[in-house]
Amino acid sequence: MGLAVSFNALFKSAFEKIKESRKELDTFYSRTNISSEELLHEGYLMLSYFRNPKEIASSDVADDICELICAIMEMENFDARYKGIPPSSIKTHEYMELKRRIARRTAGRIAQGIDITKDVINAKLVGLLASCNQTLDLWIDPNSKIPTQKFTETFQTIHLTHVRRMRNNIFTEIAQRRLEYTGLHSSFHGIVI
Repeated sequence: MGLAVSFNALFKSAFEKIKESRKELDTFYSRTNISSEELLHEGYLMLSYFRNPKEIASSDVADDICELICAIMEMENFDARYKGIPPSSIKTHEYMELKRRIARRTAGRIAQGIDITKDVINAKLVGLLASCNQTLDLWIDPNSKIPTQKFTETFQTIHLTHVRRMRNNIFTEIAQRRLEYTGLHSSFHGIVI
């Protein structure tokens, strides 16, 4: 008899919580002028966004483009400074220091390996620009070779790139853990313990 009473009490409590949640949801719908279908659709979009790390990485394409342009500019300045000087241990040491500095500033997104040259970085830049249907003219003035307003605005916020990527990684982990929890919880339905 005790099990039947406690089941009824639990069922009644759950039903009250459902009614309370429904009332809060209706208040939200009326306050925001959004329908349940739209909310559900937005929820699915959020889940698919956080399930796909490639989309998250592509959200920072502007920062990546800016970093690549900065690296190319630094390498061009290095080439201009050491133009006409034959390869030597000093030049090689300075070149490796330049690459280490670029790798540190970009948190390793631009590697410091020997095979990473200005041409390799330029190829990555062209690929990124093509992926988002942009040209280099949007970032660097073709006549004066001076950075444009778009470059300047992105460069001013580039120090937040690492924080944004960490935040996205945290949100991705939270979404994945919730999905795992939901899947684990739903697998117990119908099992008598």
